[in-house]
Amino acid sequence: MNIGNNIRQLRKANHLSQEELAQKCNVSRQTISRWESNEVLPDTNNLLILSKLFNVTLDEVVFGKKQKETNKKRLIRKYGMTVVLILSLILNIIFYMQRYKETNDLLSNNLQGEYIYQPEERNYYFILNAHDNNVSFDVYLNDRWSETWSWKGQINFEMNFNNLYIYSIELNDETYNIEDEQIQLTYDTDKDQILCSFPERLSLGIQSFTMIRK
Repeated sequence: MNIGNNIRQLRKANHLSQEELAQKCNVSRQTISRWESNEVLPDTNNLLILSKLFNVTLDEVVFGKKQKETNKKRLIRKYGMTVVLILSLILNIIFYMQRYKETNDLLSNNLQGEYIYQPEERNYYFILNAHDNNVSFDVYLNDRWSETWSWKGQINFEMNFNNLYIYSIELNDETYNIEDEQIQLTYDTDKDQILCSFPERLSLGIQSFTMIRK
């Protein structure tokens, strides 16, 4: 047992001079020097003060456990908890995304099929095809397909209210210079029909219309 050496190591590890340690222990610098040279031993009260001051156990002051090992354990415990928290966060994100995808897939199944809108006294009609989480819009002119208007997008579930399910469709098509355009679909499960809301520049003059299942 070398208490003097233990005190010296603890003092240096905490970057304290003998004078600074003496002030904290309310003793003289000579007393600290005598403790470290093992000329005298600190009494029980001083040992407790040193233990509290260095934030170590009384055993570490008296018997001198290796500080490197103690610090290593503290680091392992500290970073171990950080890793656990990060892994838990990642797993929660994966779980949430999976649940969102499953919910989105399930609710998007309400739309599966083909729908049509044909305005009166117009020479065109709209066809909407929903398959899985994808949707396509086509325009037919005088019973023939027009290549000038055919878009595809991804279905994203937004919310539901009673028998109404609201979806957003994000269109991105370099061919037609369409980027991040949003179309809103409101599906009425009772009537089995869709209310479509288009941004003005894509609406062909009709920004909102109802499509029925074909």
